[in-house]
Amino acid sequence: MEAGRQVPEDFASFVATQERRVRAASHGLTGNDRLAEALRRDLIAAIALRWWWFRLRPARSRPAARAAYLDRILRREARAWRTESTGPGWLAARSARSRAGTRSRARAGRIRVVEDEEVIETEAATQLARDAWDLAKQVRRRRRVVAAIAAALLGCVALVGPRPPSPAPGPDLLPPPPTVVPTGVLVLPAFARLAELDRRATRLPETINVDPTPAPPLLDQPLPRALAVLRQGLGPLVVVGGDGQTRRVDDPRLAAARLLTTSLSPDGTRIALTRANDLLVIDVTTGEVRSVTAGSVQPNPPSLVWHSRSAVLLPGRGAARQVDVDTGAMSDLAGTSGSNLVTTQGAAATRITELVSTSASNGLPTRIRYWRTGPTATPVAAQASGTPGATPPPSTSPSPSPSPSPAALPAPARDVEDRPLFGPNWIGGWIDGAWSTQDTLASACGPGSILLPQGSGVARSAVVAVGANGLYLATLVAVETTTLDALGFVDSQTLLVAAGLPRTATVILAWTPRTGEIARVSTVSAHSQVAVADLLAPG
Repeated sequence: MEAGRQVPEDFASFVATQERRVRAASHGLTGNDRLAEALRRDLIAAIALRWWWFRLRPARSRPAARAAYLDRILRREARAWRTESTGPGWLAARSARSRAGTRSRARAGRIRVVEDEEVIETEAATQLARDAWDLAKQVRRRRRVVAAIAAALLGCVALVGPRPPSPAPGPDLLPPPPTVVPTGVLVLPAFARLAELDRRATRLPETINVDPTPAPPLLDQPLPRALAVLRQGLGPLVVVGGDGQTRRVDDPRLAAARLLTTSLSPDGTRIALTRANDLLVIDVTTGEVRSVTAGSVQPNPPSLVWHSRSAVLLPGRGAARQVDVDTGAMSDLAGTSGSNLVTTQGAAATRITELVSTSASNGLPTRIRYWRTGPTATPVAAQASGTPGATPPPSTSPSPSPSPSPAALPAPARDVEDRPLFGPNWIGGWIDGAWSTQDTLASACGPGSILLPQGSGVARSAVVAVGANGLYLATLVAVETTTLDALGFVDSQTLLVAAGLPRTATVILAWTPRTGEIARVSTVSAHSQVAVADLLAPG
């Protein structure tokens, strides 16, 4: 249980046997990849917190006790989600058949998983065990600190002697809730009312049907370019073409791959999905599906940014990993971690841009980092991924030793320009992909410190926009169970945002932070993950 101790083998074995069940339950409850990953880790961490108590039981009864406790916390979460997630009737009826079809297709996809996917699932279970065990250790440490402080206070009270009893804390002693919405914060209307918003016309169709059944296979009818890619849970991909028609991609390897908001290349010709230590790349112009070695296990949640037409950037060990999806060539970019990278839209990418959070910069303010010249690229030799058919990179140079993180060794001043971000205290807890134009930069962020007045609800998801000069512009906040994902830009100052209600539907919105205007772009027939091509690029 002390720092540095390895994950117990019996705990790792338990996670390996239960991971698939917990993953399916988490996706079924939340209907959202990001929420499902967090719930999965929390459930396993709850088991880790009681692991030493399970060991006090007779050896024969331990497996049954662990399984029974897992059943109990799964039932508790199911009751909580059923209570909180009651979708509006105008979309629930329309999406019921689509959700049922997705579940059946997801089950069929899991049945078709081949041996190499089992290897990836094993690696994912191992990483989940480590993450959950580390989280449980942090909770234990906090409990010890709180207990020590409480014991010290009791000791001081005993030494000083009796004191008159203090009045019990009442409502007047608690900090009052805010009476107004914080400046610059726009609370999204209730999900059921989003259909009433005025429509903003874009190249995206007004309605998108994500039922893959009527869509022809992409392999049979490829597209010159995709405008968007959508996915319900672990089901097939639905690719939206320039004419608004859809194609489907239903490959057994999709079962272990994740579609991110940044998965679609800016020109709409390639789709890259992350897996345990490689990528699943789909050529929209041919329908071909290929595995490409990345040589680095992805964090949870994973991250991916397109750096050029054929190259993506991923988090690596102390340095960003660049992978050419055409040739398979890999290189490490010293000085950047690969997390919180920014996708610049409307022009060819000429430099790397990062969002550096406060926690990753030794207490310095959160800031935008512009690379004047590209980081030094060190070729990396191919590493066995356990995935047959993975594209081998041509480089054969030895793999370098892990580089220190950029928090430990900041990039040289001559190579980068750091612009501090000025705004409220929730700026800096970045989530998922970030996007920018010449005028505006935006990203999802953690909503924990956004306090709303009574009657406005509790902030559950947020997207922050700042100017290219680092000045705060605005925050879009969703309450209750609605989730928000930044998808890119419609114009230089208007952001695309996906608002999703788990197990119900998704609405793609256009939000202009400088004016507060919000409009409806597309209504998606079921709750889905969404990735959109660069709508500012010509064509």
